[in-house]
Amino acid sequence: MNKSIILADADGIRRLETPLVRTTEKGFSLIEVLFAAGLISFLLAGTAELLLTSIEVDRKSDRTARLAGLLSSELDDFKSKPFDAPELTPGSGEITLRPDPDGPGVLVAWTVEEVSDNLKKVNFTLTREGQSGRPLEAVLLITRELAGR
Repeated sequence: MNKSIILADADGIRRLETPLVRTTEKGFSLIEVLFAAGLISFLLAGTAELLLTSIEVDRKSDRTARLAGLLSSELDDFKSKPFDAPELTPGSGEITLRPDPDGPGVLVAWTVEEVSDNLKKVNFTLTREGQSGRPLEAVLLITRELAGR
């Protein structure tokens, strides 16, 4: 069966006869489906890895924020003591705090150094029990004039 097309151009009007082609193919080929499935799998694997990394970074930042809060509390405690308090004599000490009753404890260690007659330096180190990694560290300088303020 032929289909006729009427064409109008500068040469006039003409009738073109074209054979009508019918295709019975519908849907996708197996190669197209496999390619699409592979591409989707690749994208999902990358997204899953990104999501897991994001969750781990969120947990680490949350732990660090809690440790920073504990450190801030300890710093405030030491800042409120008089310059000649027994806790501020040169030497070292440590305590274990449990911010979560079910979770691991936090070891707070400090070292007091007398830099001069009017200045003391307190080095703090916070580490989580049973976990390796970099500890959280801070230095507090206390002067006789500002002690207890």
